[in-house]
Amino acid sequence: MRPVALIVEPNAATSLVVQRALTPAADIVAATGFQQARDYLREQPPDWLITNLRLGAYNGLHLVLIAPAATRSVVYSTADLDPVLALEAQRRGAFYESGARLPGALPAYVGASLPAQDRRSVLRFDRRAISRGGRRAADAGAL
Repeated sequence: MRPVALIVEPNAATSLVVQRALTPAADIVAATGFQQARDYLREQPPDWLITNLRLGAYNGLHLVLIAPAATRSVVYSTADLDPVLALEAQRRGAFYESGARLPGALPAYVGASLPAQDRRSVLRFDRRAISRGGRRAADAGAL
């Protein structure tokens, strides 16, 4: 049985990108705001909650707090990083991803066995996004 993922994103374009990334790995339920997502969490708890940290008057952390214990959560930020909210979400058992890495990382979250808590630092710069210099980089560029 495929897992069910609740995606909470107010921006339609971003929601579509997230849904396309996750469609091969899970059944999708989309919500555009906090109230709609809260009602769905109460009625039919999903296996996964994927939410933006910024949801207007509320934030994604509120949804992480009211989600059942069996629901795994991934929070992300499409705007500037808010380290306080990101760290608090990690303390509550959610995984944090930046908006740029989210589409590539989501299928791996749903398909893998994960630790109980995200141990990565949200304040540390992600060096994987930049190419490493040196002799090999120059050789590869010449080819």
